[in-house]
Order: sequence, then structure tokens, then C-alpha cells
Amino acid sequence: DPGLANGPRNDEEIAGDVERALRNDASTTDLADSIAVGVRDGVVLLAGDVATLEDAENAEAVAGIVAGVVEVR
Repeated sequence: DPGLANGPRNDEEIAGDVERALRNDASTTDLADSIAVGVRDGVVLLAGDVATLEDAENAEAVAGIVAGVVEVR
């Protein structure tokens, strides 16, 4: 896991990276302000309102590729 190269990543670092990834990915950039990101023990919880199931799935996919993420809910 590339996220472990410098030791385990803490939840705050992961949350920041997930927020950044949501802002920077073309499929989720418009959603970033309406999605709250929480992380506990590497498990990401996305909360908020999105227009479509596709938007929700895109946000989950983007969050899931961030280093240190164990699961996305």
C-alpha cells in the first residue's frame, strides 16, 4: 500500500486527501462542496445530498482510490 510508505496515515490526512480528490476529479468537482467527509480508522463516510445515484457512485469511487482508505460508506 503506497499510503504506508511513510508509516500509517492518520484519519485527518486521509480526509484531507479525499476532499482534495473530490475537488480535483472531473466527475466530482461540482459535488465537493455538498459532500462532507469523515474518516475513522481508514473508513471513509461520505455524507450529503447529490442529484443522482451516478454522482454518489462517482464520489465513492474517487474516495476509494485515496491512499489509506480501507472502505467507503
